[in-house]
Amino acid sequence: MRPALNNQDSYEPRFQGYVEGLKAELQAGTDRGVVLTCASMLEVALEDLLSAFLIDHSITKDLLRHPGKPLNGLANRINMAFAMGLIIPSDRLTLDIVRDVGCEAASSARFELARSEHATRIRDADGRSEVKHTDHSDRDKLFHITMACLSGIRHAIASIGGNRVMIRKTYVHEG
Repeated sequence: MRPALNNQDSYEPRFQGYVEGLKAELQAGTDRGVVLTCASMLEVALEDLLSAFLIDHSITKDLLRHPGKPLNGLANRINMAFAMGLIIPSDRLTLDIVRDVGCEAASSARFELARSEHATRIRDADGRSEVKHTDHSDRDKLFHITMACLSGIRHAIASIGGNRVMIRKTYVHEG
């Protein structure tokens, strides 16, 4: 199990690990492997983001890591991070695209990104980005939109810093 992220630590080494892992898979992997790597790295990065925001407690870890719990899984993490205002609407849409194509890839051993029912959505998401990648492959475009989301998550974690807040006791016990 990977070590928990401490808000006081720099997120940069973990972020760089994601970047290197994605680049390696992009160079040597199959379309299916690239898609599943992108989806899994975003899922872990969202866990990092939620962990950075939520209180450091065993219940929080349980909610994030155990199957069937409300913060486990990419879809749940996307929805919770968005509901908490930790990701912006455009990143939520992009994360939903990666989640959907990831589900498609996970269910097909012969998955091809160019033939994916979500390929047009990936191209559209990449076309909405600030940097246009018109001459790149669908794999490259998936990499670009994944990197944009990872960058947004990195920025959100940095802005949280060590500022976890717990509501103080606001009631008095009657004796």
